[in-house]
Amino acid sequence: MSTNYFLLEQGCLNPYQINLLNKINKKNKKEYISLLDKIYLNTNRNKKWILSPLFSRDFVQTNFFSDLNFLGLVDHLKKNKKIKKVKVKNTYLKKIILQKYPDLNVTINITTAVTHIFFKYYEIFSNFIKLLLCTLFMITSKNKKRKNFFKGKKITLIETFFSKNLIQNNKFKERYNKEAYLRFPKALRKRSFFFPINLSILHIKKFLKITKKDKIKFIHPLDFLKTEDYIESIFLIPSLKSIKNEPLFFKKFEISKLVKLYNFFSFFNYSTFLANLNFNFLKRLKENNIKIDLILDWYENQIIDKGISMGKNKFFKDSKIKGHMGFLNDFRNIHYYYPTKLEHKLRCVPEEVLLINKNIYRQFFKNNRYIKYKIVPSSRNQEIFSINKIKTKKKNNKRILLFILSANQQESNFIFKLIENVHHKFDLSKNEIRIKTHPNTKLNYFIKKCKNIEISNKSIYEEILNSEIVIGGGTTATIEAQILNKKIILVGNNSEIMLNPLMIHDKKSVKICYDTKTLLKNIINLSKMKLRKDSLNKNLLNYYFLKFTRNLNKNFYN
Repeated sequence: MSTNYFLLEQGCLNPYQINLLNKINKKNKKEYISLLDKIYLNTNRNKKWILSPLFSRDFVQTNFFSDLNFLGLVDHLKKNKKIKKVKVKNTYLKKIILQKYPDLNVTINITTAVTHIFFKYYEIFSNFIKLLLCTLFMITSKNKKRKNFFKGKKITLIETFFSKNLIQNNKFKERYNKEAYLRFPKALRKRSFFFPINLSILHIKKFLKITKKDKIKFIHPLDFLKTEDYIESIFLIPSLKSIKNEPLFFKKFEISKLVKLYNFFSFFNYSTFLANLNFNFLKRLKENNIKIDLILDWYENQIIDKGISMGKNKFFKDSKIKGHMGFLNDFRNIHYYYPTKLEHKLRCVPEEVLLINKNIYRQFFKNNRYIKYKIVPSSRNQEIFSINKIKTKKKNNKRILLFILSANQQESNFIFKLIENVHHKFDLSKNEIRIKTHPNTKLNYFIKKCKNIEISNKSIYEEILNSEIVIGGGTTATIEAQILNKKIILVGNNSEIMLNPLMIHDKKSVKICYDTKTLLKNIINLSKMKLRKDSLNKNLLNYYFLKFTRNLNKNFYN
C-alpha cells in the first residue's frame, strides 16, 4: 500500500484514497448511466449490445468501470493538488491522463503493462475455448424425449443454476428459488419447471444424471437449442461490429479508445454467451408451441438476467416475468442492481422485482421509475428466525476469528492475502482462525496447505454463533453476524471499492480494515469489548428480513 500521499498508484491505494474512491463511485452512478447512453448511440443500435459487459456496470465482468473510477480519483486529487505522480497499469490510461493533465508525472511499468495485455489476449483465447467446450457438452447432452414431453404444454419457468458446488452427497442442492417454489399452490407447482443455467461446463452430464432423480422437475434449455443458437451466442459481440470513432468523454477525459479496448476484451464473454442462449431458449419454446404463464428469475440485473427478460418480452409478451432479488448486498456501491432507462427501453428488465425488505425499497429503489416492486419473504434466511433452537458446540475457550467469504473472488483473494500476512502473529493457543467459504470460492495454495487454518463445513449460523469476531465483506452473512450481535470487521480492498452490505451499523462494534496493520489493530480493539449475552437482535432481524406468510407468499406468483 502506498505511503507517499502525493503518489497515486492504481491497484495500491492508501486508506484516504480508498475512502475517496468509494465516495467517487457513489457519485458517478448517474454519470455512468449517461455515458453508457452515449456509447449506445455510437453503436449500430442493435438491442443485443445490452448483453455486452461494456454495458453491465459490473466491476467483476469488466475493468472498464474500475478505470473510470480511477480517472475520477485522478481528477479529484489533481484539482485539490494532492498528487504529483500517478502510476497506471496500461498505456491507454497513461495517454488519457496526460491528454488532460500534461504536467502530471504519469508512469507505467512496461513489464506490468506487457503482462497485462498478454493475459487479456490469453483470456480472450481461453474464453473462446471455454465456449466451444460448453457448446460441445450441451449439444451432446440433448434428449428428444425430454423435449417432446413439453410440446403444447403451459408451464411456469423457475431459474436455477448448474454449478459444481451445488452437488452435495451426489444430490442437487438448489439454493435460489426452491423455498419459494415449495410454497406455490399445488396446481402451480404441478406445472412448474426449473430451467438450469450451466455454470460448470465439465459437469453438465453429471448434473443431468443427478437431477433426473430429483423431486423438483426440470426443463433443460440444451434440449431445445439448435447448433446455430450456439454459434450466434459465441460470436455475438464480434458480430455487433465496431463502435463509431466519435469522441466520448468522462470527467473531460477523452476515453473513446478505452471504450473500444474494453469492447474488444469482451469478445467471447461467458455471461454474454449464456444470456443469448437464454434468449434463444425462449425462442425455441415458442416454436414448440409451449406456453408460459410465469418466469421466476433469480434477479441481480446482470447480463444473464437481461437475456431472459429480452427473450420473454419478445416471444411471450402476454406472460409475466418476476425478478426475485432474494438477497442483501451493498446497494449503495453496486450500481447494476438498478435498472436504467436504456435497459427499460430495450425491454431487458422484468415487469416486477421482488425485494425481501421494505427498508431496501425505501432507501434504494423507491425512486426507480422503470420497474414495479413487491415485498416477499427472505426465503434463504428463514432459519435465522429460529436461531435459538440451533445447538452450538464450542470445543474450547479459544477466541474464534471467523473469516466469511462472498461470491466476489477478487475480494476473497484480498482476504486470503490478509490471512497469510496475519495468521502467524496470533497466539494459536488462544486464537483459532476459521474460514467459511462461499460455494463459488476458489481457495489459493496457501489457504489449502496451512494447517493452522480450518475450512469450515458447518452451517453458517453455527459458525457465527461460536465466533467472537466475524471478518468479511460483501456478503449477507455480515448482516446475519450483526443480527447475532457479533463484533464485525469489514474488509476494504486496496485496489477496488469496498462492499458494505450493512444498511445501519454501530461504529463501536463494526470496524473497517484495508491492510494487515489495520486488521490486527481492529482485532485487538474488538477483543477488549464485551459481547452482548443475547444471541439475537430482533429489531435488526425484522429490519432486514421477513418471515413467510400467506399474503407475502402470493407475491411470488400472483
